[in-house]
Amino acid sequence: MVHDDGPVGRRNTAEMADWLLLPEVVRSRVRPMGRCLIWTGEVDRKGRGVIGPPDDLRLVAAVVWSYANDRHRKQWVVQVCENRLCCRPSHLADPGHPKKRSKKPVPDTCPAGHVFDAANTYISPEGYRECRTCARERMRARRRAAGPPRPNIGEVNAAKTMCPKGHPYDGDNLLVDSKGFRRCHACAREAKRAYLNRVKARKAGTHCLHGQPMTPENVYFRENGRRSCVACRRERNRRSRRRRRDAA
Repeated sequence: MVHDDGPVGRRNTAEMADWLLLPEVVRSRVRPMGRCLIWTGEVDRKGRGVIGPPDDLRLVAAVVWSYANDRHRKQWVVQVCENRLCCRPSHLADPGHPKKRSKKPVPDTCPAGHVFDAANTYISPEGYRECRTCARERMRARRRAAGPPRPNIGEVNAAKTMCPKGHPYDGDNLLVDSKGFRRCHACAREAKRAYLNRVKARKAGTHCLHGQPMTPENVYFRENGRRSCVACRRERNRRSRRRRRDAA
């Protein structure tokens, strides 16, 4: 029998309270079945009641829960009665977003057995817990695999008293450049003298900039008509192949 107070009838106060918590758009499309209020309108492919325009369907259970609790919830409302078509407010619960629910208890130790306490726990920028003891052990293992530490090149060079050619780093033979590196004055003079000689030879047309003789066998002409050194080109190609081989 259907009374004026709704299809629930005059059963008890709790059922009447649930009936009055239904929105008007839902109240006209439900019918009582046992202790549930069953949705008789449209359902989705999972058998859940839906309502709204085709491009913005909402779960009926979520609409009822939001209306009864005065809180917005578009999805993720479950029926404690396990009836997917039930929309009785007292049968609806909000379990939270399923992706945020923890299905397993949070462990108190890392996989290696170290306790996650305040001193041994590191929170990564992504929000994950990490074990400090395991991190230290991984770092020690990487250092052991890398072998002994390399010597400090700066300290090794600072201990040297002569340049590679045997000139002493002292007195007038010591130069300090703008970056603080020591230079050999005698080697610098020799390098400058050799460079000027190469420039003169190139201008004279007898040698290239690197001192190779510009003989007919060692000369080729580029597209612009200028002469180039065959030996220098061969050396550049050799260095290029070596770099590619080392990179591979």
